[in-house]
Amino acid sequence: SFVASYQAEFGGEQPPPEYYRPIEGVGDWAMYVADENAIQVFKGGRMVQVAPNPPNETQALALAQKAAPRL
Repeated sequence: SFVASYQAEFGGEQPPPEYYRPIEGVGDWAMYVADENAIQVFKGGRMVQVAPNPPNETQALALAQKAAPRL
């Protein structure tokens, strides 16, 4: 689950829902980071952050989906 994955990555703390929300179907798990207008994708012990400028969540998701298989 998203919460379990977040806790494993960040030392057991709860993900604050006002800043993070799960993104399904990308990497091992992924989340949207509101204060950075970015998607972070976690896969195989690696992380990539995608943050287009100007902020655009749809574009970020498309880029994350392209980047995830390369991790």
